[in-house]
Amino acid sequence: MMVSLSWRGSALLLACLFLVSNCMGCSVMMAARAPGKKNLAVLTPGVPRARVIAELGAPLETSRDTEQKQDIFAFKQGYSTPTRVGRAGIHALADLATFGIWEVAGTPLEGALEGEDVRAEVRYDPQQSVQRVEYFSGAHLARGGPTLAPWLRSRSTQQTGVVEATKEELSPAVNTGIQQPTAVKNSLLR
Repeated sequence: MMVSLSWRGSALLLACLFLVSNCMGCSVMMAARAPGKKNLAVLTPGVPRARVIAELGAPLETSRDTEQKQDIFAFKQGYSTPTRVGRAGIHALADLATFGIWEVAGTPLEGALEGEDVRAEVRYDPQQSVQRVEYFSGAHLARGGPTLAPWLRSRSTQQTGVVEATKEELSPAVNTGIQQPTAVKNSLLR
């Protein structure tokens, strides 16, 4: 009789571990695979276009008028690596502690915390450096605001804004043809 109970107990334990390992992972994997945090400092007047594209990826659309080239970028601003790893670890511990029941709450939570949409139009000067950035969404992130789900953000959060440098504020950089801003005078938030 002792052999059959330990065999049943082992089988039950193995079945529970199998179920937990199959249930565990949705929120853990969603947290680990959340979009990474992009350096929005590249959207500052004077930064070369190549550096902007290297950080943000290919623009959604590119157009050129008589003197200026402009790009439209759309991307998800995500989370830093320590934040993603920490969230994944917390989900894994919660899964283990609750035998997988945490996934009922963890998966929708991670679905809501998948990063923030940022849309911006970037205009370049003739030297292909950023001259003006107009944010259609996500302007608060450029000023160091946290990445939050829309329902966690306060209503007063600025989503749109303009950052630009005038020609008087641009000075030629030493030994390069690239113009660098001496100051960003017009930072207008709507």
